[in-house]
Amino acid sequence: MSASENDDDEALGKFSPAGESPAKPSSERLHQRRAVAERERARPESDLSRASSMANELERQIEQANAKARSHRSELQGMRASGSGRRTKGHVEVEAPGADQARDQSNTLYVEVMQELDRVKRELRKLQREVKAAREAKAKAERDAETPTPTPSALSSGSRPLESVKREADVDNEGRGIAELAEAGGSRKNTQATRTHAKSLQRDTSRASDHEESWRFATASSSEVGLEPEEMGMVPVTEETDHIANGESAMTITQHGEHDDRLSLQAAAEAELTSARIELVSIKEEGIRLTNSIERTRRETARVTEEIDRLTEQEKRASAQVQQLNARLLRTRSRLDAATAADERAEAMLAELSAALRQLGEETEAAEKERALTELENQCVREDADTVGSEIAAAEQRVRESVKELEAARASEAAAAEKLRVVVDSAMQARAAVMSQRTGNVTILMFEYDYLTGRAEVVRAVAEKKVAAAEAWVEALGAGEKEVVMRTEAIEREIAEMTAGEGEASDDLREEREPRVGLHRVQTRRRPAP
Repeated sequence: MSASENDDDEALGKFSPAGESPAKPSSERLHQRRAVAERERARPESDLSRASSMANELERQIEQANAKARSHRSELQGMRASGSGRRTKGHVEVEAPGADQARDQSNTLYVEVMQELDRVKRELRKLQREVKAAREAKAKAERDAETPTPTPSALSSGSRPLESVKREADVDNEGRGIAELAEAGGSRKNTQATRTHAKSLQRDTSRASDHEESWRFATASSSEVGLEPEEMGMVPVTEETDHIANGESAMTITQHGEHDDRLSLQAAAEAELTSARIELVSIKEEGIRLTNSIERTRRETARVTEEIDRLTEQEKRASAQVQQLNARLLRTRSRLDAATAADERAEAMLAELSAALRQLGEETEAAEKERALTELENQCVREDADTVGSEIAAAEQRVRESVKELEAARASEAAAAEKLRVVVDSAMQARAAVMSQRTGNVTILMFEYDYLTGRAEVVRAVAEKKVAAAEAWVEALGAGEKEVVMRTEAIEREIAEMTAGEGEASDDLREEREPRVGLHRVQTRRRPAP
C-alpha cells in the first residue's frame, strides 16, 4: 500500500497545480473586467448627461428666442397702433410712404421666425424621445446582463480538475456578462473588446472540453483496474501515466495474496465504478449545460454587437440632428437680427417722417403768418395807393387851379400891358403931337421910366418862376406814381412766389427745405402836399 500511496501522492502533485493555477488569473481577469465594465458604464452615462445638458441648452435658447419674438411682436403692435400710415398736423394731411412696406416686411419676418421656432421645438422633442429610448435600451441591456447564468452543481471532493474547470468557466461567464453589460452601454470601440472576449470564451470552451476528455479517459482506466475513490481523483491525464498506474495497481494487487482482500477490493472498486459512472453522467450534463451557456453567450454577444451598432447609428443620427438644430438656430438668429435691423430702420424712417411733418407744420405756420403779413402789407399798399391817388388828384386840381390862375394873371398882365401900351401910345402920340408942335423930345419922370421899364421884367420873371414850379410839381407827382407802381408790382411778384412755394411744399413731403425768410413790410413814404 505504501508504493501505491507514493504513486498517488506523485499523481496528486502532478495534477494539482494544473487544476488550481487558472483560479488566480481568472480572479485577476474578473477584477480587470469589472473595472473596464465600470468605466464603460460611466461613459454612456456621461454621454447621456451631455445630451441632456445639450437638450436643456436648446430649450433655454428656444425660450430666449420666444421671449425675443414676443418682445418684437409687442413692439410691432405698439408701432402699428402709434405710427399709423396717415398723420395730420397743421391742417396738412400726409401719408407715410414706407410705413406699409416696413410693416409687411416685419410681419413676414415674424411669421418665418415663429415657424422656425416651432420646427426647432419639434426636432427637440424628437431628440428627447430618442434619448429616452436609448436610456430604456441601456437599462434593458443591463437587466439582461445582470440575469444570473445557471451554475453547475458542485461535484464531489475527488474531482478537483473538474471543479477548477467549472470555477474558471463560472468566472469567465461572470466576466463575460459584465463585459457584455459594458459593451451594451458603450460605443463602437467596445466591439473589439467583445470579439476578444468571444475568442477567450472559445479558448476556455476548448480547454474545458480537453479537461472533460481527460477526465473521461481517466475514469475509464480506473474502472478497468478497480482503483479506490481517493485514487480516482488523482489519476494523470496522459496515456503514459495511465499505463504506469495500471502496472503499479496490478503489482499492488498481486502482492496482496489474500482472497478476502481481493473480494473487498473488488466490491469497493465496483462501488467506486458506480459512483464514477454517476459522476461521469453529471459531468456530461454539466458539459451540456456549459455548451448551452456558451451558445447563449454567443447569441448574447451577437445581440449586444447589434445593439452597439444600433446605438452607434442612433448616436450619429442624434449628432446630425443636433448639428441641424444648431444650424437652424443660427439661421433663426440671423433672421431675428435681420428683423431687428428692419425694425430699427422702420423706427428711423418714422422718426425722419415725424421730423419732416414737424418741419412742414412749422413751415406751414410760417407761410400762414407770411400770408397774413402780405395781406396786411397789400392792404397798406392799397390804402397808400388810394391816398397817393387822392393826393395826385388834389395836386392835379391845384395844378389846374394854378394854371388857371396863371392864365388869368397872364391875361390880366396882357390886358394891363395892352392898356399900358395903349396909354403909352396915346401919351406918346399926345406928347408927340404936343412936341411936334413944340419940340421933338418927350420928357417924363424918372419914376415913371423906372416903373415902366422894370415892371415888365418883374412880371416876366414871376411868371417864369411859377411855370417852372408847376412843371417841377408835375414831374414829382409822376415820379411818385412810378414808385408806387413799382412797389405794387414787387409785392405782387412776392405774393406769386409765396403761393408757388406753398404749392411745392404741399406736393413734396420728403424734401427738406430751409424755412423761407418772411417778407419784410414795404414802407411807403408819402410826399407832403405843397
